[in-house]
Amino acid sequence: MRKAIVPIVIAACLLLGGCAPVMSLFGLYDKASLTSNDQIVGNWEIVNDDNKDKADCCFVFVKSGEGYSMTVPDPDDKEIWLSTAHLVKLGDAMFVDIEPNSEKFEQTTRIPFPTMKVHTFGRIWIEKDSVRMELLDDDAMKIAVAKGKTRLTYVNGDDGLTITSTTEQLQAFAREHAEDKEAFSVEVKLRRKL
Repeated sequence: MRKAIVPIVIAACLLLGGCAPVMSLFGLYDKASLTSNDQIVGNWEIVNDDNKDKADCCFVFVKSGEGYSMTVPDPDDKEIWLSTAHLVKLGDAMFVDIEPNSEKFEQTTRIPFPTMKVHTFGRIWIEKDSVRMELLDDDAMKIAVAKGKTRLTYVNGDDGLTITSTTEQLQAFAREHAEDKEAFSVEVKLRRKL
């Protein structure tokens, strides 16, 4: 199975040290859990803790329907990647679910055929001039699977582990593990671009 991954998040993670968020066939959000926070709208730079003065790349969030259009230029080949981010409120925690943009799906993938849209998700904190995302870590999921410590269903294909659990099951997992720093450990920090 070849997945149309969320290139923006993967690019950000690679810039920050080679980590990778886990992919899911289903999204974390449903109509009841969707929320919004328009403080996320604007231009953002990726903050690298090793060099806080030099920001890497940029994210642009624009309100779009029930979520936010999220774009980032690819610094290597000058393309612009487009995804959709949905904010999800589960209990006291806010999460983000990122997926390829439905309207631009063919343009955001580099694999012509076959592909499958996937989601990645994690915790998010949004403030006036900073955004922090802690995404579900692929390595942490593999360890949990190997130890039999997760109820999430998955397939392990050529491209790695992909969660196959339903939205309801993902939401139960997210609520239960909202404060789990090992599970949600793929960190992306942004600061507002001036």
